[in-house]
Amino acid sequence: MQSLKTPLETDIKECLLIDIRKLRRLLRYEMKEWPQQSNRFFLPADILNSLQLAVGQYGLRIVCPDMPDSQYSQFLSVISTKAIKLLCLLLIASPAPSPSAIHAFIENDITDDDLPFQRLSHDSPLDGWKDRSTTEFVLCKQSHIGCLRPNHIDCGIVATRDWDQEVIISLARNQWTFLAPIFSKNRGKIPHYDFTDNIVLPFTEDDQVTSKQGGYGKVWSVRIHPAHHNLITSSNPKGARLAVKQLFSADESAFHSECDFLGEITVKEHPNTVPLLATYKLKGSYHLLFPWAPANLGEYWHSISMPNWNKETCHWFLKQVHGLVSALKTIHVFPHERNPLSQDMEVDYGRLTTAAASRLMQPNMDTSLNKYGRHGDLKPENVLYLEDGTLQLADFGLGKFHRLESRSRLDPDSIACSPTYSPPELAVGELVSRAYDIWSLGCIFLEFVTWLSGGSEALERFAVARQEKALDRVVDDLFYTVKKASGAANGRFAVIRAGVFRQIQFLRSSKRQSAMISDVLNIIEHNMLVVKANERIKAETLLSKMERILQRGHADSVYLLGNDQKLIRRYAKAGIKRQPTSTNGIGG
Repeated sequence: MQSLKTPLETDIKECLLIDIRKLRRLLRYEMKEWPQQSNRFFLPADILNSLQLAVGQYGLRIVCPDMPDSQYSQFLSVISTKAIKLLCLLLIASPAPSPSAIHAFIENDITDDDLPFQRLSHDSPLDGWKDRSTTEFVLCKQSHIGCLRPNHIDCGIVATRDWDQEVIISLARNQWTFLAPIFSKNRGKIPHYDFTDNIVLPFTEDDQVTSKQGGYGKVWSVRIHPAHHNLITSSNPKGARLAVKQLFSADESAFHSECDFLGEITVKEHPNTVPLLATYKLKGSYHLLFPWAPANLGEYWHSISMPNWNKETCHWFLKQVHGLVSALKTIHVFPHERNPLSQDMEVDYGRLTTAAASRLMQPNMDTSLNKYGRHGDLKPENVLYLEDGTLQLADFGLGKFHRLESRSRLDPDSIACSPTYSPPELAVGELVSRAYDIWSLGCIFLEFVTWLSGGSEALERFAVARQEKALDRVVDDLFYTVKKASGAANGRFAVIRAGVFRQIQFLRSSKRQSAMISDVLNIIEHNMLVVKANERIKAETLLSKMERILQRGHADSVYLLGNDQKLIRRYAKAGIKRQPTSTNGIGG
C-alpha cells in the first residue's frame, strides 16, 4: 500500500485550517469514478490511509474547536484507528455535522465496522394531516439488516434522528465512496465476494462496453486500483490488467460447477493453465477474475503472416506444445482434494474476514474416490497467448470432474462444443471420455505445425482443404466425415477427411521440414487424430513423447531445423514476434 506524499498531507492541513469546503474539494479530487460518467466514486484505500492522521487530527479540531484536550485525544484515538471512513463521510456531508453529532457517533461507539449504514423506512404523520403519512428514512447499523420490525423509527442511530431527510439520503448514498472493496488472495482458496448492488468497484479502467461474447459468458478487461487488490503483480504503475468473465447463467449450481473445476486447476499453479484469481456476485450475475491475455492462439497465428524458421521459434513451439500437453495431463489425472472456492468470504468493505469455508458436495458423493477432469472445449480461441509468449489453456466452461467409475460414460447428446475441433464420438453417438480432449488438441497441433510451416495464409488454405458436405448437406471444416452404414453402431461411422491426410503429407515434404516436424506429425496422425476414442494416446504417454522431442530439439539443431543449411541461414533472424496486433481476453 502506497504512503501519502508530504505535500498532500500539508495541503490537507492547510485546507482544514482554512475552510472545510476546501477539504471536500481535495477529497473529491482524489476520488475515482466507476463506471465513467456514472456519478459514482470511490476514494482509493491508500489515499484514505494516508489521510488518517491529517483528517483525524485537523478535521476533528475544526469541527469541534471547543472540545477539551482530554476528550479530543480520546476521540482522535478512536477516529484514527477505527472511524476514519466515518469522519470523512461526515466531513463531506452537507451541511457539515455539528460537534454534537460527532460526539454522539463516538460516544455511542459508531465506527467503520458499522458501515454501510442501512437506510430503512418508517411512516410518520404529515404535518397538519392526521389521516395521511409519508415514508421517511432512518439510518441503522449494518448489523441491523436482519431486523424484522415493519417500522424502524426506534432502530435508527440516535445521532441521526433529528437530521433532515435530504442529509440522511445523501449520507446513505455517499458512504459507498469510502467502501470500495479490496480483493485479497487467500492461499489455497479462491476468494469469493457477494457484493451489494450499491457497491462501487475499485476499477480505474473498465472496457465492458467492448466486451467479447463466448458460449458461456462475456469477457472484458479492467484495471483494479493497485491499493485494492493483491491478486497479481505488475510493473505497470497503473496496475495489472485483469479479465472479467460475466457468466450468462445466474444459476448458483452452474457457477459453482465452473468455479470448482477452475479452482482445482488453479491451486495446482500450472504455468500453462490460466489461474482463477477471484469471483464475485453483483446484481444477480456471477463474475470471474483472471489475468488478462493480449490475444488467444488463433489471433496470434493470424497476426503473423510468416513466423521465422530458427532455433528460437522452434524451441518456443516445442516448449508450448509440451506445456499444453502437461497442462492437459494435470486436468486429466490428479486427485480431487477439496473445494478451493472460499464461498463464505464476507465483504467488509476494505477489510476481509474469512469464515470457515464449506465444501460443496454432490448428493451421495463418495469423497474417498478420486475424481478426474476433462477440458471439453479445446480450440485456439481457448488457448491464451501471454505477453511473454507462454500459452495457457483457458475457458473450462465444459470441464467437469467425474468420479472414477463414471468418467467414461457421458451421454454425447448432452455435450456442447466447438464443432470444428469436436471428436467423431459426438457425431456417431458414442460415449465421451477424456480422449475427447486428445482429439481436439491434435487438431490444434496440426494447425500449429501448419502455421509454423506456412504462416497464416497456410492456415486459411488448410481450412478450405478440409471443407466437405456433411450428412445434413451443410459444408463444414471438421477434421472427419460421418458416413451411414447399416452395420455400424447407431448406423453411422466416421473417417478422417482426405484434406487432413493431404495436409500431413504436404507438411512432411515442405521446405520447412525437419525430423522434429516429422516426429510431431507422426504423433498427431497415429496417436491423436484417431477415430476410435479408446485407441487414442493417453495424456501421460503423450507428455513423455513430447518431452523426448523437446529434449532432443534443444540438443540437436539439425534434428530441430533439418539439413537445408541454406534455408536455415535465410531464416536465422532474431527472435519470434512476441506482440500480436489483435487483442482479446479469455477465449469464447
